Amino acid sequence: MESALHHLDVDDLLPILLDRVLEILSSDTGDVGGHGLRPAVVMGRLRSALRAYAFEGWPAEKVLHLADQKLQHFEDGVTATVVCAVFSPPFDHFHLALAGHPPPVLAVPGQAPLLLDIAPAPLFGATTCPGPSATRIEMPPDSVLVLYTDGLIERRDEPLDQGLERLRSVVTPDDPEAVCRRITDALIGDWSPQDDVALLALQRRLPPTERGPRGSRLERQVSGTRGTM
Repeated sequence: MESALHHLDVDDLLPILLDRVLEILSSDTGDVGGHGLRPAVVMGRLRSALRAYAFEGWPAEKVLHLADQKLQHFEDGVTATVVCAVFSPPFDHFHLALAGHPPPVLAVPGQAPLLLDIAPAPLFGATTCPGPSATRIEMPPDSVLVLYTDGLIERRDEPLDQGLERLRSVVTPDDPEAVCRRITDALIGDWSPQDDVALLALQRRLPPTERGPRGSRLERQVSGTRGTM
């Protein structure tokens, strides 16, 4: 699997228990949204909690549930959105859980890119109801998965669906670095985002000498920027 990240907010690529890989992308919202010391401190604590629960080997939905409980106990009035995807070799599928997060995009060779139809649970800190459930998603070779925060697609003067469609239409099963550059050119360009934007692209790849599924690999490339308020 190969990946690239543009416009850093909070991100982790974690090798868990020898062969599990956990992708966590989260953004602070609500009363602590924006910039400043407290949001940064809270998101650092949340990242540590997500790492700790993932290291214990919990599935994606349990990782989010436990992290949400911790956030609500220690950070009163704070909310956050999180998407969590768990991969294991040979990376031919993953389990995805959302908490108040926009839908990921999946591009499979020979097919139109798709906004994954996964109903998110409420964002962290918003309710004591049961947390998200995880959905299994198949990932054929050379497919690309795009995760992002809502700052990438939201515009004050247009419906959210318009931003989602703009994003979906430019995602292709190509090199993750090229995919991220194409997305940022199309959705940001010279525009200054009002919020921090995180963008993560993952691609499952089979080496030319490895025809079997055990040859799949997970790689990534990282870069970042910040929004303006």
